[in-house]
Order: sequence, then structure tokens, then C-alpha cells
Amino acid sequence: MTENQKSFITWVLVLLMTVATVSVLVFTVPDLSGVKRIVYRANTNSPVSRTVVKTEKSKTEAIVNAYPLDVNTATKEQLMAVPGIGETYADRIINYREEYGDFDSLDELLNVQGIGEKRLESFSEYLAVME
Repeated sequence: MTENQKSFITWVLVLLMTVATVSVLVFTVPDLSGVKRIVYRANTNSPVSRTVVKTEKSKTEAIVNAYPLDVNTATKEQLMAVPGIGETYADRIINYREEYGDFDSLDELLNVQGIGEKRLESFSEYLAVME
């Protein structure tokens, strides 16, 4: 094998490895075309950043880094994403909200069955009552 042939084979192998690496990168990058950035403002005039991710296949919305979450408008799935709130507590919060109306303050969550001071404190940084 001549020196030119070795050089040619080396360049072909480098080219193939480059194409393979680029292909892996292109096909593993997430599709961000369905991501919309929405900025809400709390009553304190501080920006609260929320990223809404919409997927075409599932037709659902997932809230990512959406804290603080408005306890008066949050869905069951959004509430369940809060550390310390599972399906049961999410149902209880929504049922209380439907029966008695919107929460005036986070302290009103103490009226929801099973939520005491300690539990409220554990997830209060993730919730807010927004106007």
C-alpha cells in the first residue's frame, strides 16, 4: 500500500467519523419548535418566568420552572409537580377551590384537609396567590 493510499484511507475514516458524530448530534437535539416562553407578573411586579412546552403528539402542556405557581389557576398536573403535593392533595386543593372560591392567601390552604402548618411551609415557596 502506497503512502498516498494510506493518506486517502485516513482522510476517508476521519470524514466518516465526523459525519457520524454530526449525525448523532443532529438527531439527539430536542425539537424546541413547540416551546413558547411566557412571562407572568405577580402582584409584586417581579417577573415570574414560565416556560410552556407543547407537544404535538400528546396535545398536553407541561409547565417547567413555573414557580411560584398560582394556586387559584393551577391544574391538577401542575399542583402535582410541586414537591410535597401528590394526587390526593392536588384533588383536595382543587375541590376546596371549586367549593369555596379562589384562595385569598396561602394561609387559607390550612383549611384544606390534611394540610397543616408544616406541610404548608414545605411547599409554600412553590405556590402563590396572584391577582
